[in-house]
Amino acid sequence: MKFGWDLRVGLNRRLSSWKNSEDPSPGDLTYGIELHEYPEAVMWKGSKKHYRSGPWNGLRFSGVPNLRPNPLYKFDFFSNEEEVYYTYQFTNESIISSLVLNQTTSLAERHIWMDAEQIWKITLSRPQDDCDDYGVCGANGICDIVATPVCQCLMGFKPKSPARWKLIDTSQGCIRDKPLDCKSAEGFNKFVNLKLPDTTNSW
Repeated sequence: MKFGWDLRVGLNRRLSSWKNSEDPSPGDLTYGIELHEYPEAVMWKGSKKHYRSGPWNGLRFSGVPNLRPNPLYKFDFFSNEEEVYYTYQFTNESIISSLVLNQTTSLAERHIWMDAEQIWKITLSRPQDDCDDYGVCGANGICDIVATPVCQCLMGFKPKSPARWKLIDTSQGCIRDKPLDCKSAEGFNKFVNLKLPDTTNSW
């Protein structure tokens, strides 16, 4: 599978869902490579971002930690002046596989044909969990799927709307708990195992 852009001719290889299982006209779910300073795979639900992979870090998309070298399939990402694309290929060429956007579940699903059972088996889906939903914790919030609640504010921040936060509506994110003062003991904190922020509008 080759997924992404041929910039020489303006070709965008992306996926779109069917309207439903009986109607193959385009639904409102699309999935493709978004072009900006740090390209990444993005799923849109209508005009709203639904999921993002995080930018490529040289090994994998930063928001897909389970995408690792393995004996079953090969994957890579290419970005230059002519093309920006992601490739995915099973090492066993006899495997029949498809990547499907499911309009009903709003998921991208990897299907593999199981010949013995004569069925399609879903082996992967994106978004994978609540933390994969785009912007679920809002600005300056982080999502930890094993925490309760899953959304937390970064150190030095507090919920913008504590009342809505208590109702598990965290979309407004977090604000500083005190004004930034670069003259005092301000500094940087290290965070690990987080998807890098969306850089679409960064400069």
